[in-house]
Amino acid sequence: MKNDKTVISENEKNLSIYHYVEELIYSYQKYVIEEFRDNTLSQKEYILLARIRYLEGVTQKELANQYNLTEGYTAKLLHKLEENNLIERTENPDNRRQKIVSLTGDGYEYTNKINRITNEWEGNITSNITEEELKLLKSILNKMI
Repeated sequence: MKNDKTVISENEKNLSIYHYVEELIYSYQKYVIEEFRDNTLSQKEYILLARIRYLEGVTQKELANQYNLTEGYTAKLLHKLEENNLIERTENPDNRRQKIVSLTGDGYEYTNKINRITNEWEGNITSNITEEELKLLKSILNKMI
């Protein structure tokens, strides 16, 4: 029986970009799950937390829209992060109906761990390509996005 690596290798030129992206996402999720074995956060909570770090001043509604989630589900995810003292929600002084989401000190520490794990994973999966190839890959991915 052939494994995924063999199938990919044999069909390299015929596979869609989506297939490669899917394989990378699966690889990353597997790596993260192993690193965060004792973690109480769900995958969605983990993703939101990682993004909040780089979206200064983001509102709860903006997060819901960006990730195509309902506002109620987003509020539920954020509530769990808040319970774990990773984020805080404060009233927007310009619009009292909005909540601004930001990391706490613990949230910054946690996202530092996320960044470390992401960098380790990236180092593992790119260990067999050159620096020039990596720069080109990132440039092409940036253009595609």
